Amino acid sequence: MAKVTALKQKQEEKQGFSIDDILSTATQPKEAKSSSKVPVLTVGKDVQQKLARLREIKELLDSLESEWDLLSAETTAQVEPMRADIIKRLGYTSSVKALDTNGLAATLSWSTKYSAVDLSNAPTIEAAIGKDRATQFFTREMKITVKDVTEDALRDLIQSVGPERFAQFFAVERWMSPTKAYSEQWYTAFSEKERTALAPIVRQYKPSIRVK
Repeated sequence: MAKVTALKQKQEEKQGFSIDDILSTATQPKEAKSSSKVPVLTVGKDVQQKLARLREIKELLDSLESEWDLLSAETTAQVEPMRADIIKRLGYTSSVKALDTNGLAATLSWSTKYSAVDLSNAPTIEAAIGKDRATQFFTREMKITVKDVTEDALRDLIQSVGPERFAQFFAVERWMSPTKAYSEQWYTAFSEKERTALAPIVRQYKPSIRVK
């Protein structure tokens, strides 16, 4: 691993730039979404009762979810040392089973997926386990987004990279997306016949109901 790191450094010195430095300058902060006012409807008693019941169910679900999370965390903390002992003695296992008071088996599983680790934590990780082991146990992932996707900009990009090498560097997915006008003018710009034809193809997300 140390040889690979040294080779990477030599390549960057020869190129005159560091890929990590360039990528860090292109990192874009996420903008917070602004809230908007929505109209309030006067609905019938039947709808009011349904909304009230939905609120009760949501509060119950939230309470049960909180209890679930707490019990899950406590159970996992108690079982983890026993799983660790099995791994040390017998080898890695992602799941273990335990019996409850009714004699029924419950399975606890640990995923190999993790939340993204910000690159700012790299020095801390390297200080904790060393650079060579950090290279062994961590990979640096990336997702590059093209800021300007107009035809002229893409043409310039393809010419810079080379048409024959474009697919080597970029994986392209293409699809159609409804414009904002499509949503706003759904009931005014399209006839009922047109809406009937479009609805099965252009599937809008189900509306959410929030009672908090």
